Amino acid sequence: MSKKNISQTLAPRNPKQNGTEHPVHINWFPYYAGYNSGFVHDVLKSLKIKPGDSILDPWNGSGTTTTTAYRMGAKAIGCDINPVMAVAAKSALLDPGTAPSLVPLADELLHVANNLKLTRSDDPLNTWYLPSSAYNLRRIHHAIWKVLVENTSLPSFDPDTISGLSTIAAFYLTALFRTTRSFLSPFIGSNPTWIRSPHSIRNRIRPTQKILFNRFRQEVEVMSYKLEDAFKNGLKEPVHSSNPLINVASSTSIPLNNCSIKAVIASPPYLTRIDYAVATKPELATLGMSLSEEFKDLRKSMLGSPAVNLNEDNGSRFGDSCEEFIASVKAHPSKGSVSYYHKLFLQYFSDMKRSLTEISRILEKKGTCVLVVQDSYYKEIHADLANYVSEIGTLSGLKLFNRHDFEWNRNMARVNSRSRKYRHSSPATESVLWLTKN
Repeated sequence: MSKKNISQTLAPRNPKQNGTEHPVHINWFPYYAGYNSGFVHDVLKSLKIKPGDSILDPWNGSGTTTTTAYRMGAKAIGCDINPVMAVAAKSALLDPGTAPSLVPLADELLHVANNLKLTRSDDPLNTWYLPSSAYNLRRIHHAIWKVLVENTSLPSFDPDTISGLSTIAAFYLTALFRTTRSFLSPFIGSNPTWIRSPHSIRNRIRPTQKILFNRFRQEVEVMSYKLEDAFKNGLKEPVHSSNPLINVASSTSIPLNNCSIKAVIASPPYLTRIDYAVATKPELATLGMSLSEEFKDLRKSMLGSPAVNLNEDNGSRFGDSCEEFIASVKAHPSKGSVSYYHKLFLQYFSDMKRSLTEISRILEKKGTCVLVVQDSYYKEIHADLANYVSEIGTLSGLKLFNRHDFEWNRNMARVNSRSRKYRHSSPATESVLWLTKN
């Protein structure tokens, strides 16, 4: 099918529109920047994806693309540099036939956890919890590892180990994520992507072992009920499908061979200073990540990170309109325009170009890349991200052949009062870009 015919075949639904979820997907770990599975389903149908065709999301998030592609019989591959999202995406791939066994296994895990004696240490969960409460959460973590990962009570915080987790282990780790977060409402304000830390030890949360263990079991119950309901409504394992691959990996260095992917469906991070690492800080702590150096390194390595590690312009070309935007930011009289925001946007577009070059490398000849992006503002300067990505794509070996725009009222400007005066009352524009390997 020609690219023109593909674009004519699909009248895409709004990627963010509520109420359009397709029954092949269960989202146990909602993600602010995600899109709905119905959109992915439509795209895959329009591309005439056959069983075994390889579908990649290099910014996989909670796994909407990989789960939908897998349930439809494709070979699903997802990459995300954040190990929390890799775990969440793996959990969404769980066989629905396992639902009746999930709560009994949770009881077994809690029995093991109750009998574990761990060496007390400076746990990253102590950021929000008293040490006694953090200790009991950690015992559940160790029990999951001992029973479902390795016969040891010592979890390994290693990208390769996280990438190799089974879906059942990922399921219980996701239930533990939900347990950890369920007590943190005092530290979550109007911005859902920012998790505060307590001002003093007196403000830390102190649930007992009984409360924590019961909450973990309740989370497993809720998740298992959702899986059972989905099974009753038609969610089944695909008849023809390859085992999905979910890797902890960066979009700038995708661990795949040249010309090995049929299509890419993804939503790259927004140009809005959303701190994706901070948004999952409690879950990273649950996995045992140090919230000092390890966390800082992860934060710096993410596309769209507000942590700037670019010292100067490396001379990369991004296209005329993108470079005009960068120059306008640099020339803006407001505080921080030159010293911070100019570098921030240079870093974002440099990483975006590296990512799109990688996508072009791994796409097969005439492969398709479908990206969902959203516009934004820097002060009064409009950032037409769809246009910038299209330009960068051209320079990276990808040619735009279609674009669909949707209005979207939920955006970070409505959360940040300082941003509202620039966007005023106008909605954001959510764009679906269709690119092919040039």
